[in-house]
Amino acid sequence: MAEKPSYEALEKRVASLETIARQFDRMQGEYKQTLNLLESLLASIPTPLFYKDTQGRYMGCNPAFTEIMGVTDEQIRGKTVQDLWPSDQARIYHQKDLELMENSSRQVYEFEVTDKDSNTRPVIYYKNVFRDETGNVAGLVGGFTDISEIRHAHEELLQRQQFLEAVLFHAPDAIITLDVHHRVTGWNPGAVKIFGYTSEEAVGVQLDDLVARGEHQAEAGTKTQRVLSGKRVDAFTTVRYRKDGTPIHVVAAGSPILVGGMLKGVVAVYTDISKYKKMEQALWEAQKMNAIGTLASGIAHDFNNLLMGIQGRVSLIEMDQNPGNPHSEHIAAIEEYVKSAVNLTKQLLGFAQGGKYEVTPIDINELIKHSTAMFGRTSKGIRIQTKTWPKPLVVEADKRQIEQVLLNLYVNALHAMPGGGELRCETHAIKLDQKTDPSCPVRPGHYVMISISDTGTGMTKEVLKKVFDPFFTTRNRGRGTGLGLASAYGIVTNHGGMITADSRVGHGSTFTIYLPGSQKNVESEKPVEKTLAGGTETILLVDDEAMILDVGRDMLERMEYRVVTADSGESALSQLSKLNGEVDLVVLDLIMPGMSGAKVFDKIREWDPTIPVILSSGYSINGQATELLEQGCNGFIQKPYGIRELGEKIRCVLDEKNAS
Repeated sequence: MAEKPSYEALEKRVASLETIARQFDRMQGEYKQTLNLLESLLASIPTPLFYKDTQGRYMGCNPAFTEIMGVTDEQIRGKTVQDLWPSDQARIYHQKDLELMENSSRQVYEFEVTDKDSNTRPVIYYKNVFRDETGNVAGLVGGFTDISEIRHAHEELLQRQQFLEAVLFHAPDAIITLDVHHRVTGWNPGAVKIFGYTSEEAVGVQLDDLVARGEHQAEAGTKTQRVLSGKRVDAFTTVRYRKDGTPIHVVAAGSPILVGGMLKGVVAVYTDISKYKKMEQALWEAQKMNAIGTLASGIAHDFNNLLMGIQGRVSLIEMDQNPGNPHSEHIAAIEEYVKSAVNLTKQLLGFAQGGKYEVTPIDINELIKHSTAMFGRTSKGIRIQTKTWPKPLVVEADKRQIEQVLLNLYVNALHAMPGGGELRCETHAIKLDQKTDPSCPVRPGHYVMISISDTGTGMTKEVLKKVFDPFFTTRNRGRGTGLGLASAYGIVTNHGGMITADSRVGHGSTFTIYLPGSQKNVESEKPVEKTLAGGTETILLVDDEAMILDVGRDMLERMEYRVVTADSGESALSQLSKLNGEVDLVVLDLIMPGMSGAKVFDKIREWDPTIPVILSSGYSINGQATELLEQGCNGFIQKPYGIRELGEKIRCVLDEKNAS
């Protein structure tokens, strides 16, 4: 029979059971606390979370899940996703859950969910299995993160990236990125076009070593250091160089790339302004030539007035001389000197703006053939080759002035070939377009091109820059005025064309002339009248120079005209009013102080539109004279003129009036 436990043993057992009970209570409290902590964590996590059994049935979820999906924890328990939201997507989703638990794996994938407001949201699912105390899969726990904003931000970032790539690809500027050592990391097509290096050649090389040369290297280094110190370099104009060594004018700017205050690189931008520099230079040259032309025109005007007095007096003396007079030789010499002076003023007026005389349609091909044939007869030491366009090349121009341009270029070529050589003259029809060359100073259209080349000594770059400047010459003193090429420049420009020069030392020179083409027919030349014309009509001679009035009156009286003079515009109108219809023709000076010739002409036309008016000027037939001729003025005579020229012009106008 078993021995009964003692009282002390029972007390020990009771105490042990009480200890176990307290431990159980403590463990149960800790378990509840842990459950409460887990529930609090689930409730506080903003990410929607859920857990399912091995059949894919929901066992619970957190408040974030119920908030987005619009269901409670109680509503989803024991149900699958297909039960709650039946659809093809739900079926695929449920199948993924079963595959996960079957393979005891972890899944992360993008999917779409439809929230309580029927909005479809892109999400990333995170799922993993959990196991029981035996290690078997007991279900899965999962959650998802709404990536709508992330995806939207990614799309915006992608759009910006595509925009920047398009800008970099299509920008005409060179946009270059550099690292902190100023080595190229990015080189866009604009940089390839401007500098000539491919991206493969440029990347990894220091930028200054690629595009800077000589005196500009120090300046480039200074700008580089500024950007590398984290400061911007505002746009500035400088010179950089292409791969082939050609200098180009650019506008450059640079900015540091800072991330969190740390320098991560540099972006540099270069804009090629070479063509605008050419345009600026062309404009400066045109303004310079215009200013010099205005001065030359004024000098020629005053000089022509003086020559007018000399020429007129000499022609009157000559008419009174008997054959064999001992003074005839001196008179002839004076006339020759006057002719030389007239040629000089013609060159000045040819250079001056608006210096065209008698404009008619002429065939450049015929003019080239005729002028080279004449020049060739006096220059035996050179060979002349001509190649003209197969069809007539017509321009509207002053034939004598264009002949003068050609002669000046022929003479220039002759002096460049002291030991002989070849002179080549070619003509072409060509179309000029400012879209192709913005620096082209003439209007777009069809032009006649004349090319005159020699095989002479050529010119340096310094000489070439000044070749069209007035009074610039490389010849010895006394062998050239320096007006030949300046005059050629002015004449061609005044005809709406342009002239260019190209030369290298030892390789000859080429001058190229462009004149606007014309569709008009070439007119045949009229024979020059050799006899001295005269008449008995009344002529009103108007000029502010007393010398011109004196010699003009004497010449007109020698031709038996009745002469009335006026030294101002006001006096001319007074004489017309006093004579009241007796004046048959007016010779009117264009440039006068006070009332100008143009205003006097207007007043004459108001008073009597039938009175013939011949304009006279020491200037050429410039814009103002041309306008008056278009308004009905009957003729123009250039000072200085002789008695025969004056008589011929007056007789022509009067006879035309009488015939009508």
